Parts: sequence; structure tokens; C-alpha cells
Amino acid sequence: MLRPSHREGSNVVPGAAAAPPSQPLETGFFARLRAWLFGYDVFISYKRKDGLSYALALEHHLRSQDLACFRDVTEISPSGDFPEQIERALRRSQLLIVVGTPLAADPAEGKWVRREIETYLKHRTRVIVINVDGTVTPETWPGLAGKTWLVESAQQLDPPAPADEVLRRIESEKDFTGRNTLARWSVAGLSALLVLLVAVAAGFQARAAESARVAEAQALAATADGVRRGRPAAPDLAVRLGLEALRKHQGLLMEEPLRAALTVLTPLLADIQTDCTPHVAALDGTGRFLAIGKSERLCVVDLRQRKVVLTHPLEVLEDIMELAFDRDGALVAATRQFPAAGTRIRVLEGTRWSERPPIHLQVEVTRMALSADGRWMAVGTGEGHVAVMARHPDGGVAFEGFINPGATPHKAISALGFDERGESLLVGSGSALEVWRNRAGTQPQCIWGEPLSEDDVPPGAAPPAVFDSRRELFISAYRGMIGIRRLSDGALLQQLPLARVDALAVTSRGWLLAHTADGLYKAWHQPKQLFVQADGLGFHEAYLTGTLPAGDRLPVSADGHRLLAVHRMSGGTEHWASLLDIGSGEEVARFYHPQYIWHFFSLGPGSSGVTAASDGRVRIWGDLLSRQGRTSHLLAEVATAVADREAARAVVATRTRFLPQGTDIELWDLRSAARLTALHVAGAVQALRLREGTDGGIDIATRDALWGSTGWPGGEPQKRLDFPAASGGCSRQAALARGSDALAVSVGRGRLFAGSGQALTPLDVKDLPASCAESLVLAPDGRTLAASFMSPGGPEVVVVDVSAAKVLMRTRTAYLVRSMAFSANGHTLALASAVKPPSRLLNPLPAIEVWSVPERKLRASRTMSGTGGLSAVCLDDAGTLVGLPEGAVAEVWELDAPGGELRPRATQSLMGLLDFCQFSADGRRAVVGDSFGLRVLLLNAEDLEAEAASRLAVPEPE
Repeated sequence: MLRPSHREGSNVVPGAAAAPPSQPLETGFFARLRAWLFGYDVFISYKRKDGLSYALALEHHLRSQDLACFRDVTEISPSGDFPEQIERALRRSQLLIVVGTPLAADPAEGKWVRREIETYLKHRTRVIVINVDGTVTPETWPGLAGKTWLVESAQQLDPPAPADEVLRRIESEKDFTGRNTLARWSVAGLSALLVLLVAVAAGFQARAAESARVAEAQALAATADGVRRGRPAAPDLAVRLGLEALRKHQGLLMEEPLRAALTVLTPLLADIQTDCTPHVAALDGTGRFLAIGKSERLCVVDLRQRKVVLTHPLEVLEDIMELAFDRDGALVAATRQFPAAGTRIRVLEGTRWSERPPIHLQVEVTRMALSADGRWMAVGTGEGHVAVMARHPDGGVAFEGFINPGATPHKAISALGFDERGESLLVGSGSALEVWRNRAGTQPQCIWGEPLSEDDVPPGAAPPAVFDSRRELFISAYRGMIGIRRLSDGALLQQLPLARVDALAVTSRGWLLAHTADGLYKAWHQPKQLFVQADGLGFHEAYLTGTLPAGDRLPVSADGHRLLAVHRMSGGTEHWASLLDIGSGEEVARFYHPQYIWHFFSLGPGSSGVTAASDGRVRIWGDLLSRQGRTSHLLAEVATAVADREAARAVVATRTRFLPQGTDIELWDLRSAARLTALHVAGAVQALRLREGTDGGIDIATRDALWGSTGWPGGEPQKRLDFPAASGGCSRQAALARGSDALAVSVGRGRLFAGSGQALTPLDVKDLPASCAESLVLAPDGRTLAASFMSPGGPEVVVVDVSAAKVLMRTRTAYLVRSMAFSANGHTLALASAVKPPSRLLNPLPAIEVWSVPERKLRASRTMSGTGGLSAVCLDDAGTLVGLPEGAVAEVWELDAPGGELRPRATQSLMGLLDFCQFSADGRRAVVGDSFGLRVLLLNAEDLEAEAASRLAVPEPE
């Protein structure tokens, strides 16, 4: 909505307009009816190309003076005859105002303006010409000589704001009775039938106006979203379209396609050309070195320096069969030279990648496996044999024994893997699946085995099999089902019926993933219930087209939250990969590749990833969780959280959903969306504080005590202060001030304590409700405290001056308030509340209230759609931005101080109901969280533009 301006001298000062009539008729059907009965007070004639904004501002001011205005865009019916409606409006207007801009005076461009002047002068004589910088003269429009001419500066066109003198002269011409006034006199006498017709027509008019207003916005949004979905390999085009829409409209609706496109556009950090074919690949334990190769050449890429650090030649016709890094960073390669028989085990180690004397085996190796600690190596052959070897620190190996030397023949070994400790070994082929127990100095022993036929698994394939993350189970898929067995004795614990499975994975978070012909099956682990199918959280099958990278493996990120699905367009001309959130199934990011992807490796929890494609290029992709930042917790609920003033660091308190023993404290870098460390405290956490400055420590308030740690990331929290004992049947409540060391605790009916991390003293406040405090919140400076009570007279919120120990404000609420937030100075308080519904049959309606504490005055309130109360609310430092949820959507509202209204600013879909929100110090970002994690939102259009520009620009390698 345009706003007029107050002026002081020659300076334009934005501000609120004079208050319009309480019940203006100048809208909707009443405007049509008034025009039909009485005509218009003012007809505004202008040229759209250079006078539209000025005409809008002028119209807005005249309407605020209760004048009936005609301007073509607002009054013309789309279904009517345009010239006829214009002529009728001119005949029935009391005053003509002509906006004399340069294009309006141009003989070719201003023909409609000239025609409107000529038509009006046939019936009326009262005309005002607004002459912009002397552009027009009486000779330009001869019929207007002798009329009222007003001079306007071109500076008033941008930003559009008619000068005070121009507005006063226009108002001085108003010696007629206003059409709106006449309409009010007549509307009072309309019959009940007319009222009914008015209501029907008003609804139709409102819908038509709204549809016209958003038509272009929807078209642009649909175009951007259509490109994003229809051409997945080119998300940058969707970003450009969304950016263009945002620059044209700067509206909330236009930000959405850009936000959606940004979530799937992942920046390319480095594109490294190698001389090796990446059919075989391995990543070292630190995530720094990537080894790739196939025929006659082995390459190692330093991902930190973004360059190839080794190109190691092999013998002629020597192929790499398997690659692996041991725990010391040495690279182990199993190679085979044609047509010679046998296998060569090459070991490259040290900073110079020097090669030890190779180990020659007389068998042809098809699979190789290293234990996590590097102490054990197993190789499988094409004849179905497996050899287990103990690796010595000097690089040599000692044969511990052969598995399956012909007693139960295998076909070619196609699956081989140790558990984490190297004590168990999975062996698979097209003819059998076995688990062997491995002990140092003894022959490996088979503890479980199952013979297979061609009906059990596809020809030439091995049944997928994996160990679970706790090293207690092993999971396999064949004969139309998934079997979960105990590792100690092979006992079958659970069966999950499922069609053909191509690959299995168990994530560190407990998800069981099975890739099938119909999509991805997901189940998750519950204590004592084994794996339970995750109904309603499945991936769309379109996300799973194409071949899996790394052969028969599901590429899951190191933190267990993300899965990569590879796609190839028809004809094989475009290739891309979607990074999917395992919990929600939503697409988090998208990688474009000119060639098909062979391998994908995660470079840590939510930081970046690396791919190797068929063109021999290694590509490093950054920001897998999007630049806006997204922590993620699947099986651990977020209890509460706090972020720093820059929205760059966060402390998250989580509790395990099925084993609520104590609370885990996670420290996150929100800019890279990386978890830095995890701490633990006993008891349920009620409040967190992240200390600013060089210390960067954290304070944790549980129901019983205050805990704290120093540094960032710090060590385990230490108890600093025990809270007073609770009384009166009340549970203790605690609050921490975000910007100081202040602490407040409620321990009984009307009993409050305040202090710091060293001591607490009773807060002797008179007139406190003699009931238990249900929630507490401290202002950032610690000087003001708000508490909600369930008093005998009903729920109420009491605001207390801590230093003076007196009540500053109290207000009754319809329902108990559990979430409150202060501005930085403690003068503004936001309440997440609810209002009573119109009927007892309906649920409460969520509402937000914003109070001015010094004046004890309600500044703004808004009732939301949906049902129930609100779960979280926050304020920025200035007290002008309010965050709250509506269902599973985080909303940001801007408080319009002059009008006392809350206007929408930004929205963001979440995976669950909002549990936490906090603004950055500058109000340009918001950290919001649900039970699954946190997300950093960009609130300003200029920040979204900068984000889009940074993603479209490919940075140079370091």
C-alpha cells in the first residue's frame, strides 16, 4: 500500500497519512454504486509510462480526504468497453486533474491524455493541470488555457509524493458536495433486497480484484517453479527467474520461488580434472584425500588444497580392482595385470605417497575389505575364496586363514565387509551369504550361513547385507524379505516382507534404508521393537531413478541425515543428483553434472561433499544443507535452543525420544550447518544462554541447578549453583537473560528468586499471584522479568522490575501463556496466546499480543487461523519483528508502530510445530526451530538477492 508523506520545509518525511473515514465508501461495490448514481469528484488523467506512481500517490491522498476518484486501473471493469467507460466517467466527473509529464505532452505518446481532455471539455469546465517542471504549456493543450495551472517539481515523481502546495490548491477547488457524502445519504434508504445484492456483488468484486492483483505474481512464481521441477539439471535458471520476479515486485509472494530455487542450487567450490578414470574410488578417514583410478593409473586429490597431488602410473594393462585407506592414511590398492594371473597389493603412504614393495597374491582378487582400525584385511576371489590377513605396522601381512576353501562352494565373491572392530566378516556371492567370526591367531569360524539359488537373488548378484550401527545386528535382503539377525549367533529376530532389494544401508541415526525397484523403503529402529516401517515418510519414486553410485551401495552422508539419489534425463544429455533429507523426504540440494556420477562421498556432517564422474573430474560441492543453514535431528527431539546475536552459532538441547535420560547439548556452527561437539547434563533443560565475547561459553538451567562451560566449543558442563527447594506442589521454573548473567527461578506459590551464576536471593514482590509460575522469561538486560500464572481468577501474566522488586504490569489472558519474549530494553513484551472461540464446540484460536510495558498498553494483537495455542514467540532487539507459528509454518510479522498492526514479512515451512525462534541483532535473519532441528531464514529481499548472486557465481579454487 502506498503511504503519503508529511513534509517539513522541502524535505519529504515518510509517515502515516491522515486517518481516513472510519467507514469509507470508496471501495468495492459501494464505489461502483456511488459512481452510477452520482459520478465522481475527480478524474485523474495521466500517462502510465512516466506518471503512474505519481497518479497513485495523488489518488491515495484524495481518497483519504473522502473524495471519489476515477483512475483507469482501479475503476475500469475488465469486461466492459474501455473507451465507452472512459467517456462516461469524464461526463460524470466534477473535476479533471491532468498530470503533465513529458510523455503525456508528447503528441504520439500522449494521445489518450489529449483525447480525455477534449472529451471532458465537451461537458465540463473545471480543470487543474499539474505541470511537471514546465513540461507543458497552454499551447500544448489549447483548450486548457485559462484553467488552473500548478507547477510540480520532477523530484516529486521519484519517490512519488505530490507537493504540499499542489495538494492545498487542489483542495481549495473542492467547493462541491462530495460524492461519497451524497452516497452515504442515499445508502441509508436502500431496501433489504439492495443490501443482499450489494453483498453478493461486493464478494464478486473482491474476488475479481484479488485475482487480478496476484495473477502476474502467480504466473512468475509458476514459471520459476516449473523450471526448477521440469529441468532439474539447470536450477540456476530457476534462481534467475525467481530473482527477476523479486526485483520486479519486492513482495512476499515473489520471494517464495527464489527461496525454493535456492534450496536446490548447491554451489560448486572446485572442479578438478584428473588423468584417471574414476571407476574405483576411496576417501580417507579425515575426508581430505580422495583416491580414484581404474586402468594403468592411480590419482590422489587433496580436497583441502583442491588439486591433484599424485598421479601414480601402473603397469601396462594393470587394472585397479579395489581401493581403501587405512587408519594411518596409507592407501591400499588391489590391482590385477592382464593376462598374468594373481593380484598385487600396493601400499602408498607418507606425505610423498611413497610405495612400499608390493605384496603378490596368487589369486585374482574381486573384492577387498579393511577393518576400521586397519588391523585386518580380507580379499575375495573370482573362484569364491576369501583370505583373511593381519596387517603389520611395517606394512607386511600374515595369513590368518582361508574362508571357504571349497567345502561350501561360493561363486565369485561380490560382497565383503568387516564390522567396526574387525571381529566379524560378511561374505556374499550369488550362491551363499555367510557371517564369519574373526579372532587373532585362529582360523576364522563360520557362525551363520545360508545357501542361495538363482531364484533367491538376480543372476550374478550377491544379496545386499550390512551391519547395523550398534554392531549388534546384521541385515540382509533376499527371497522377497529383509532379515534382521543377531550378530552373536545368527538368530533371526525380525523379517520385513519386501520385493527385490538392490542395496541396503543403516545410518548412524538408526534409519534402515532399502533401495527397491519401486522406490526407497524406510524403517527406523525403536528400542525393544527392532525396525518399524516409517509410514508416511517415503520418498517419491521420481527421486530414485537412475543407477546408484558406487555400485550396490546407498550413498548416505556421514551424519546419517542425507541420501544422494542419481538421475539421468532421457537421452542421457543431462545428469544430476538430488540430496534428500532422510527424515522428511524433501529435496535439500541438487548437483548438476555434465557426465554421469560414479561416486559420492560426504565430507562431514552437513558441510560439503565430493563426487567423481565418468569424465574423470572430481567436483567439490559446498553447503549441503543450504546457505541458510539447517541443523537436523531425527531421533532426538529439540527441547530448547539459543543462538548468538549474529545467528552464526547455536546451542541446541536435545532429548532422545525413547530414552529420556538427561539432555544432550549440541554446539552448532549455523553458517556451515556443522555440529561442532556434543555435551551432556543430567535432567531436563529449561533455558540456555550463549555468552558473547572471547569466552563464548554456555550456561544451562535445568529444573534443579545451573550448569556452565567455558570456551567455544567448550568442555563438559560443570554444576555452578543448586536451585532452592520447591514448595507448595510447584515445579521449579528457570529463565536466563540472553544479554547478561542474570538468572531467575520460581520455586513455589508466589516465590521468585533472582541473581547470577554465583548466588540467588529472594525477590520480595508484593501482589504476586499466590499460585505456581508456569513459565518465566527475562529481558536480555536482566532487569525485567515476566511470569505467567494460573491464578484463581484465571490465567494472567505479571511483569516485574527485578531491581525494585515491584510489579510493572499485569494482564489477564484467555488461556495460559507458555511462551513470552522481550525486546532488548525490556520495554516491549510479546505473548504467544490464544483467544476463546465463538462456540464451545470449537477449539481455541491462536493469537499474538504485543505489549508496551512502561505504558501498560496493548500495542498490537492478531488472531491467527488454525487451532490451539502457539508454541513459541520471539522479538527482535528493536521490538518490531515478531516470530510465531501457524501450524507447521514459521511466520515473521512486522509491527507497524504508527498503526499498531502486524503485517506479514516472511514464512518458512517446517517439519513440525515451531519450538524456538530468535532474531539476529540486525533483524535481517531469524533462527527458527521445530522438534527436528533449526533453520536460519533470510528475511530481507536484498539478502535474498545477494544469496542468489553468490550461488550463481562459481568461486575460484584456493
